[in-house]
Amino acid sequence: VSSIESFNAILQSEEIKAFCNYQSQLVQIYSAKNDSEWYQAFGDAIRTVFPSAIIVGASSVGEISDGKMFTDSTVIIFSLFENSSINMFSYESKPGNEETIGKALIKDVESLNLIIKGMLLLSTPISNDSGKIFNNITACGVNYPIFGGGAGDYANKRNTLVYDGIRCYKQGVIAVVFSGNNLCIEPFTYLGWHPLSKEMTITEIGEVSVKTIDGKPAFSVYEKYLGIKADDSIFQNSLEFPFLIYRNGQIIARTPFFVNEKDGSIQLVADVQVGEKFRIGYGNPQMILAESVHIQKQMRDFNPEAIFLYSCICRRFLLQGDVDLETLPYNRIAPAAGFYTFGEFCSNSTINSLLNSTMVAVGFRESANGKEIGHQELLLPENANLISDPYMNQHSR
Repeated sequence: VSSIESFNAILQSEEIKAFCNYQSQLVQIYSAKNDSEWYQAFGDAIRTVFPSAIIVGASSVGEISDGKMFTDSTVIIFSLFENSSINMFSYESKPGNEETIGKALIKDVESLNLIIKGMLLLSTPISNDSGKIFNNITACGVNYPIFGGGAGDYANKRNTLVYDGIRCYKQGVIAVVFSGNNLCIEPFTYLGWHPLSKEMTITEIGEVSVKTIDGKPAFSVYEKYLGIKADDSIFQNSLEFPFLIYRNGQIIARTPFFVNEKDGSIQLVADVQVGEKFRIGYGNPQMILAESVHIQKQMRDFNPEAIFLYSCICRRFLLQGDVDLETLPYNRIAPAAGFYTFGEFCSNSTINSLLNSTMVAVGFRESANGKEIGHQELLLPENANLISDPYMNQHSR
């Protein structure tokens, strides 16, 4: 949607009004805007038609609707549940308060006395340690998937927000908890980055920052390998080249967001540990698209009725106009929407971390087996002929 007026017209349509009879309604708002009045205007409009809806949102760095990327826009996702329950918790979370918030959230969720099937997390990782919140949640031994994304800012001026339907938080976290006997939720994630440099060791860290690598100022590795300067363009220049850390049998990425020019330290939005070894990585579009097909097949076999997508800005920045090649195929499986993030949450049977540079695709259905959608073999768009035209999809800045 482009304006509150056009959205009000949509809300009055018979199609939308028919949703009022569903047991639960979730509305997600993802927008390029980081003005709280924008979200509150949409929230007020939604409540006039859906007074009991759970409404959440976040500022984004790219919006996804019907599997396609939009920029400088607002995407509103309606999810209607026939026999599931939704509960929402929101907290202001200032730096230093993250551990308390994580424990408070788990206590609030446990007080529901429900069998939880999944949790959507939205946070502001630029202005608090969202990874610490996430780690305190998962440390409690939760046995359900957790997924979601960190709010973004097109200008990368630390101006992000999350929205709980009433209030916008510049420093906050929002959790949506799903429960229901027939509800099935399955998150999938993949990376697609390759190592570029020699192996190095993190030797000193700060609060969500790396101070030294192999005993030298952290940013010196980016100057040495890539000729990147420690200035205001660090984020755009290093987006495609995250740290690749091997942790708990998984490769996870950590993307530099800011650099302290005085001491050469690098600020991240997710945790690292002293002694961890890493290599600088580079994005490989062919590997990303190959991995995306693998995950799409797993998603197709899950037979979802809806798919939420939380994809890192790094992927959009690397793939540019080709970024739809990895998101559009999901919409051929089930309606797919979401946003481009500053960090992705994912906790399932194989991974448990606040991530960078990844795609998290989450399948939802309200039945044991889902709808039969057929087993189409060609998941990439038909015009994505990556073999016969080798010049179409090569990225080598």
